[in-house]
Amino acid sequence: MFEECLGLLSKGIASNDGTIKITDLLRGRSTKEKRATIFIRKDKDIVNLMNVTFFVGIKPWYYPWIEIAYSYDFKIDDSKVFFYINSDIEITLVHLFCDALPPAGKLFVSYDPDDETRKGLMMNIPMVLSRLGFLMFTYGCTWFKDWYFPEGGFEGGQKLQGEKPLTPTDKKRHLGQLKNEVLDFILEKKKQSYISPLEEKALNRGNIFLKNIGID
Repeated sequence: MFEECLGLLSKGIASNDGTIKITDLLRGRSTKEKRATIFIRKDKDIVNLMNVTFFVGIKPWYYPWIEIAYSYDFKIDDSKVFFYINSDIEITLVHLFCDALPPAGKLFVSYDPDDETRKGLMMNIPMVLSRLGFLMFTYGCTWFKDWYFPEGGFEGGQKLQGEKPLTPTDKKRHLGQLKNEVLDFILEKKKQSYISPLEEKALNRGNIFLKNIGID
């Protein structure tokens, strides 16, 4: 589990902003868990991007999951700020991790530094239409949970959970539920005289969602 993903990160993944690599791969809280830091190197600059936890699962009780925690401000130094949110690097890594998960696998992503996602969720924009949620949906997640008030300790900070469907039947059910949420959101916004910029973005994602889900 995760060997291909970890192998790619060990070799280095090229992006428009530099080479993405993994370091400090260590055992986590059990033999089923590994933790690592992912960084990007561009020329002489190195920026730590995230801490990642990989859990391979315990059959038949727990499915595999990956958790991304951002504990960095993405600064190289006081004069250089590295932009991660909405970057080619973020898309590359979310795609990589979603692909690495099996059916029913879960991806947890911290949204502490992600103003658009955090504010959107606070405004009750459907999770799938949030900036981060839509990215996770694009790469296979069909069920979502907002850990907006985690318990602390090992739970970490605020995060969005995306889960891949276990079976085609589950996928169809999830998409049906998401479709209803999206339609309700669009209909509600049509009644309002003012739409905020974040809501406008969510509505655009909603239209894309409805055109591409492939269910009646």
